[in-house]
Amino acid sequence: MGQPVVSIVVPVYNVEKYLERCVRSVLSQTFRDIEVILVDDGSTDHSGKICDQFADEDSRVRVIHKLNGGLSDARNVGAEIIEGRWVVFIDSDDFIEREMISTLYALAIKEKAQIAVCGVRDCYEGSSVTPYPKIEQIVCGGSEALRMALEGDKIPISICDKLISRELISGRSFPKGKVYEDAFYTPKLLLAAEKVVVTTQPMYNYWHRAGSITTEPFTPKKMDIIEAYRYTMKIISEQSSDLIPYAQFRLLWAHFVVLDSILSTEHYQRIPQYPEVVFYLKKNWKQVFMCSLFSKGRRISALALRVNVKLYRVLSQIDGWRKKALD
Repeated sequence: MGQPVVSIVVPVYNVEKYLERCVRSVLSQTFRDIEVILVDDGSTDHSGKICDQFADEDSRVRVIHKLNGGLSDARNVGAEIIEGRWVVFIDSDDFIEREMISTLYALAIKEKAQIAVCGVRDCYEGSSVTPYPKIEQIVCGGSEALRMALEGDKIPISICDKLISRELISGRSFPKGKVYEDAFYTPKLLLAAEKVVVTTQPMYNYWHRAGSITTEPFTPKKMDIIEAYRYTMKIISEQSSDLIPYAQFRLLWAHFVVLDSILSTEHYQRIPQYPEVVFYLKKNWKQVFMCSLFSKGRRISALALRVNVKLYRVLSQIDGWRKKALD
């Protein structure tokens, strides 16, 4: 095989249940000039063996077996050996539509963009949701793309729905040891781009599974999302101050994400991070209430939290409240 045009990096760790679906969706792309780098991050199930089977059946697949170092480390290791002029990162429990790569590549070439982005579909057992169902195409600068990513409608903060020029990721790495690593990585990447092209057509399928960091009970690692958006606030203050209101929105949003996780835990009052998170949101309740980027439900929840944490907790446990409030 000659030098591929697009390199696809797939970090793999204990996902034997989902891995074949993911890799099959990549190998069946209508855009054939790809290489697929499967980074087995010290899996203890059969994931590593499945990776090797794919390499045996398709010459476009390369496999790296390494000691466990986490998602960021696996992505970094894969990115170091890519041969393509473009790169896509895909999580191994997700899957993509057959024309995702060809669509994004065609858009990037046509618009001379450094990043091409598609929409995301949220997939659950037995159902799926498209957060932004309207199909649009947008060409913009990196700062405008970051604004949309912070708003969270047309562009997700995730790195996985993006075709990125190799030159743009050169010298950049995902933060090791962090969860919500995309929230650290993507804002700075978007700001560095001169031109970004977006189609909101959903072609990346994000699988929500039990046991992921977004569904498991609170752990101190969940505070990483707050750290990530503090970091985003810092770089925006330095490089694109007009985006500060959007960065403030995301930082408040991150505190709500953490608070809801804390309040779903038994004896939540004993969690050391609990007073800090509640204090921040109570202190900034008016900012939440006045911010049009928050849903009506979330703005009402800010008032409830100001009155009483227990009232807020009761409301947040009502069916559908938490999702609607964070949308």
